[in-house]
Amino acid sequence: MILIKAKFAHIFTTSCLLKQVFKFYLVSTLVSSNFHKSALEQVGNLNKIYIRVILGSFNNLSFQGKLHD
Repeated sequence: MILIKAKFAHIFTTSCLLKQVFKFYLVSTLVSSNFHKSALEQVGNLNKIYIRVILGSFNNLSFQGKLHD
């Protein structure tokens, strides 16, 4: 049980750090491009990447859980 909690804490910490990185990138992209269409497209791409990273973390979690059983 402790092992599972530790993994969820790791995922939560990772996702928080990723959110901060993406927010910084998002702001710098919007400022540098003056809200051009390309910036909005990049925001959409970042959202897709972020979702993939989170889903990948949960896939790793389930895989590691199988290894420990």
